[in-house]
Order: sequence, then structure tokens, then C-alpha cells
Amino acid sequence: MTFDLEAIAHEMRTQDNRITAHPLFCVFEKERIYGVEDGYSDDFVWIDQDHERIDIEEHDWSEEQAEENGCSKVYYVTRDKFVNAHFTEKAADEHIRINGHNLNNGFTYVTSLHRCSEMIAIREMLMRDSINGMLMALTEAKVALEAYRDNVNSAETWKHALGEVDNAIANALAAN
Repeated sequence: MTFDLEAIAHEMRTQDNRITAHPLFCVFEKERIYGVEDGYSDDFVWIDQDHERIDIEEHDWSEEQAEENGCSKVYYVTRDKFVNAHFTEKAADEHIRINGHNLNNGFTYVTSLHRCSEMIAIREMLMRDSINGMLMALTEAKVALEAYRDNVNSAETWKHALGEVDNAIANALAAN
């Protein structure tokens, strides 16, 4: 599968970020967790002796009659379950469109990558207009690394990190 990074970058720059800095568009679905105590939820289902859901109204039973017939009232809570994440809302919506049949009430939710420096750096690099913009971002990353060198415990680790950034810049230049 191939992706048009320029199109993704354009979408990231122009989409509605829902008033969120460094947005990440997450896909969630609803999940029921059964077996909670009745004091923790007002939602319940009736389960028969074979552990199948049963509609006691369809049988015209009261709750007492359902229990006399071996049925149990089982309480549940519904929670939002994380499925996956996308850089664009368009991609998240497309995932739901294509894979919605496997989701239980799938929906998108935007969250912030606040204080998640690695993901913010990747996101910002993707949003650059061209390979030159990516080179600029790599150069900025090197400058940032140099600013934090005092926090590195090992000089050898520091040299290796700077060498990796230099290699990435050289490879990007060679590809351009």
C-alpha cells in the first residue's frame, strides 16, 4: 500500500482540528462490561440458564417470574474502547467506513499529543510542504538534541544520537 505524503500533509494542515493542539484522531467503539453490581449501573439484561439474552417482556413475565424460570438479571456498564489512531480525521472516518461492520458503534474522538514530543515531531515533520521542509525539521531536531546534550549520561550515547541525525539528514539530501 502506498500513501501520498503530500496529500496527508495537506490534509493535516487544512483539517478542522476541533480546537485541539497537536491533534490525533482516535477511533473508539462502545464496549459492554457485564457482571457489575446493581449499585454501579442502572443498565441490565436478562440471561436464561443457557446464558442467552432473553426478553422477559416477550414472555410476559415479571422479574419474579423470570427468576422462577431460571433467568438472571445481569447489570453492565458501557465504556469507550480504543481501536486505533490517525493523523487525519478523514483517515479515521475512512477506517470506520471500511471497517465499521467490525465495530460496535464506532466513532472518532480527537485527543492532543500534548507533551508527547516524539509524536509531535513526527506530526510536524509530516506537515512540512516538501522534502526541504523535512530536512529543515531534521536540522531543527539536531539543534534540539544539542540543546539537551547536558542531560545525556554518556558521551558515547550522545555522539551516537547526533550521528544518527546527521545520517538522516545526509540520506534525505541524497534522496532529493
